[in-house]
Amino acid sequence: YVNGPDLWLQEFPWPDADGHKYSRGHAVVCGGPEMTGAARLAARAAMRAGAGMLTIASPPEALPLYAADRAGVLTVPVANAAEFSAVFIDPRKNAVLIVPGRGVNRTTRELGEKTDKKSNIASHNQHAMGDLDQPLGVGGA
Repeated sequence: YVNGPDLWLQEFPWPDADGHKYSRGHAVVCGGPEMTGAARLAARAAMRAGAGMLTIASPPEALPLYAADRAGVLTVPVANAAEFSAVFIDPRKNAVLIVPGRGVNRTTRELGEKTDKKSNIASHNQHAMGDLDQPLGVGGA
């Protein structure tokens, strides 16, 4: 298939004049501590695509960078999978993206496992869901 408006325009969720930000969805982007570009670009893309709210969840040491990047983006410190899971206590947070800058490691895999939301583990992080008893880059999903 060739992606184009003919495939999806009739299903596009145009905002209503009386709509509320939560009727547009609340996306969560899980960013990394050092390589922050993908998370910041994903946040911008989600807002441009129409997300009503957006939160970047990141390790505490990176939070100031994400907080200063863009007005209107919420930030929350997340040091481990349990804290990441707590982000989703609010049922209005209905989509999550874990970006490559989060790293390929056991913690990244646990983050994806701790949410019952539709998750997207971006790019090279997909093999972080594999068998991490093997050296990284060997095995994997």
